[in-house]
Amino acid sequence: LIHFTLTAQTQNRTGGWFAILNSIKLSKKVTIQADFHYRTSDAWQHLQTLIIRPGIAYRFNPNFWTVLGYNHLNSRTTISGHTSYLEENQIWEQLWYRHPLQKFTVTHRISFEQRFVPTAILEGTKVKSSGSQYVNRFRYWLRFMHPFKYEKTFTQGLYGILQEELFLNFGNISAVNAHSFDQS
Repeated sequence: LIHFTLTAQTQNRTGGWFAILNSIKLSKKVTIQADFHYRTSDAWQHLQTLIIRPGIAYRFNPNFWTVLGYNHLNSRTTISGHTSYLEENQIWEQLWYRHPLQKFTVTHRISFEQRFVPTAILEGTKVKSSGSQYVNRFRYWLRFMHPFKYEKTFTQGLYGILQEELFLNFGNISAVNAHSFDQS
């Protein structure tokens, strides 16, 4: 469970993220993933986004793998003070690479998302979707993990993580925030 405060220009938002991450190993190389995310907004008063994220992973070796998946999102959308939840669908592909760097384990993830973003409209007092628009997103995630008790082959115990992710929209960027650089 993570608590965070976002600051963007003049906006302050406080919310929380709750996630359940599951993986089922089908063979030495193939794994099924099923993630569920519940994200809140407005100091935990509202569900902001619900994400269901199944995928299938193939491991080329223990440090290099790929994942193909699908996201179904229900996101809270507000227009002129009226709120509803709209659905977004995404298909995504990922490449993962993990390697040691001194006493750290470094993980890189490159993702491509094909997003079908709802077009929100206000009909009377109801927020509705008038269809969806297609947009692409590139993501690069970098993580440094360091165990608090160093062992050459770390498998369990307490550890610290430093990570960052870069989001870049391309294609029909007017369907999202009209910027190539999305967030980091």
